Parts: sequence; structure tokens; C-alpha cells
Amino acid sequence: MNNNFLKILNLEIGDSLEKAKAEYRKLVLKYHPDKCPNNTKALEKFREATEAYVAIKNNPNILNPPKGPLLGYIKYRLDVTIEDFYFRRIKNIGVTRRILCYTCLGTGSKYGKKGICTPCDGKGKIDNPIMAMLNNGEAKICPLCEGTGIIGPPCGTCGGQRYLFENVIIKLPIELKFYDKKVITIKHLGHIMADGSRGIIFVYLNVEPNKHLSIEEDFFKTNVPVSYAQRVLGDRGTIELFGRSLRFNILPGEKETQISDRVSDTVENTIHINFLNKRPKLSNGIRELYERIRELEKSDKKEKGTLDDTDTFL
Repeated sequence: MNNNFLKILNLEIGDSLEKAKAEYRKLVLKYHPDKCPNNTKALEKFREATEAYVAIKNNPNILNPPKGPLLGYIKYRLDVTIEDFYFRRIKNIGVTRRILCYTCLGTGSKYGKKGICTPCDGKGKIDNPIMAMLNNGEAKICPLCEGTGIIGPPCGTCGGQRYLFENVIIKLPIELKFYDKKVITIKHLGHIMADGSRGIIFVYLNVEPNKHLSIEEDFFKTNVPVSYAQRVLGDRGTIELFGRSLRFNILPGEKETQISDRVSDTVENTIHINFLNKRPKLSNGIRELYERIRELEKSDKKEKGTLDDTDTFL
């Protein structure tokens, strides 16, 4: 039991592991079988000290027990790019989670379920109304197990802590629907909680911005410079996205278009292309001609009542 381990090594809650080691050495020098041959009491003291030190060394929480209930959630920060969303890449999430000890089956006792304290049913406290009245309305620590919930020696694998830790890799596909949420919830894969259920992993996305491509709802968006002549006459253009060359049409009078890109058998992206005005490099004579065309176009739109502030052609 944890309290006995502390008493055997003359320790208190909050002491360091170094102090535990120093106290253990003192007892070893005093009760070692080579120092006290054929001394049954000394041999028992030596065994108790060794058992206590090994338990504390394997489980430092005995010296510094966690405060409050053990929570089941895990937080994880994941760096992703727009390219990861574009190809729906699968990212590996590496976490360390708490699981029930496989040796004692989460009881904390060397004897497994047979070592559970009967009066408190392994809780460490007796929830008896009469005892609660005598203890200012609170459940009283079980006098038989001293609050540990077990009878007899603790489990040699977990040291009575009832749980172990394991490293796991979880594969997470980067879906478009995660972009606006920024937090992905993975249920039933977190720590084991007090009631035996498994908690949640919260994955916080840190998205690296892309100056050429953005995400809006369920499609991608980009801007392409287009000359006035292309806008008036129509043309075909090409954009490069993550090593993929995509062609698009510039229809006369249109300010935008949409294209699709099938990147795999299961993934097809929609790209919204917004046409930006491209100011061409012109000689003085050609520039005057373009200026005249622009004035005529504005005059025609003004007469038809269709001119607005966005009609800039150069």
C-alpha cells in the first residue's frame, strides 16, 4: 500500500525520488543480509525496503499523486498545409495514452480482483451515511485499505496505480470539412477514465497559409491575372497547383470560372478561379489605343446603364 511504502522509507508526500533512493541506501546498509546474517527480522526489513523503493521508483506518483480526477482527454497539435487538404493526405498522430494494467486488470492489487478491498469495494472510501455524518458529510477513508482500495501487496507491474501507458499511432485523413473547425475530435481513443470508458483526443490544426490558394466551404479558390483582351475576346489559360497543370477557359465578359481536378480515384477538387485585371506593358502608341478602347467601352456601358466601380480594364 502506498502509505506503507512512504512509512517504510521515512518519506512524505512531496519528497523527491533522490531522497527515496538515499533513504533506501541507509536501510540497505543497516539490514542487508551480509550485514545481518541469520537475522530474520533484518531480512524482513530489507525485503520491505526493497519492495517499497522499487514500487516508488516505478511509480513516482506515489510521492506526488495527481490532484483531482484523472481526465480522459488528450490534446495534440498538428501542423498541416493547404496541400494536405488538396490531396486529402493521411497524417500520423502519435500519442501516449493511459490504459488499464494488464497484469492486475486495473485493480492495482498483486492478486487481481481477489485483492480488491471488500468494505469499500475498491474505492478507498466508505460511502456510508452514518460514517459520512461523523466525517463532516464526506465519505470516510477506508480504515482497512487506508484509501488504496486493495488488500495486500500492490501489483508488481503498475505498482498499485492501476494503469500503464502505451504509445500509439492514429491515422487521420485531412478532410476539407476540418478546415473551418480547426479542431478534430477523435472519440474513444484517449485515456482510460475512472469508469473504464475511453476518452477523447482533441487534434488542434495549425494550418500554414498559402498565398496562391485558399479554401472556402467545400472548394478551393485562387486568383489568376487576365488581360483585358482575354476578357473581351475569350481565351484559354493554365495554372500550376502542387505540380499539376490545369487548363481553364476564359469566356468573353466573364470575371470567374470553375474547373475540376480529379487527384485520385476517390478525390476530386473544385477550383474557383477569380480573374484579376492584368495590366499589360504597352508602348505609348498601343497604350493610347487601349485608352481609347477603354473610354469607348465605358461610354457604351454608361449609355446602357451597366457601368459600375469594378469596370477597370488596365
